[in-house]
Amino acid sequence: MPTSFIQRLILPSVFFLFFFGCGVALALPSLSAWIGTLIVFWVGIAWLLRSLTPTERRMAAVWGGCAVLTAASGLVIARANTLFVPISFFSLFVAVVLIGAARRSRPAVILSTVLLTGFLITSALQHRATQRSLSANSSQYVIENARYLWGIWSPALPYIPEARVDVLRDQLAAYGIFTKADYDSQLPRLIAEGVIDASHDDWLSGW
Repeated sequence: MPTSFIQRLILPSVFFLFFFGCGVALALPSLSAWIGTLIVFWVGIAWLLRSLTPTERRMAAVWGGCAVLTAASGLVIARANTLFVPISFFSLFVAVVLIGAARRSRPAVILSTVLLTGFLITSALQHRATQRSLSANSSQYVIENARYLWGIWSPALPYIPEARVDVLRDQLAAYGIFTKADYDSQLPRLIAEGVIDASHDDWLSGW
């Protein structure tokens, strides 16, 4: 299908803005940055959907609908591990759109490759940040687990196996934290001195 000059100009512009928005969102993880990135992303997807056949659009709608339905549990409780299935369906939706568009346009092949490469790079960066956050030397790890001893999740403490609680107490004791008072007084100093790694993605702050 031949493309006009405007089509060739708009599509690269949309994806340039998408990756620019991703960069802004990663550098400044604010709600407005993420909303802007999502808007640009869906504008690009909507543009690519126009080049699909009716059968391909129906298949994309099936996978997209499955993603929405399986993510509905998030309306009741928000847990990251409940997103595995919706993400799988959403990935199939994106794959159908990109493959269908790439079959009819050489520029779409290049843009699809760039888009997937961008996804892999940003995913790797986020994975690295997450692994840092889950290490025993992370401020997020200490804050999160201390909540089971003295924070909002302490009512669950009697139901946690004693062996796991002992491991947690030993990990905190290594930093000189034995009580809630120790936690309040020692944690800021340990982070300031670099003994505990302060993550840049501190979504677990607060009690």
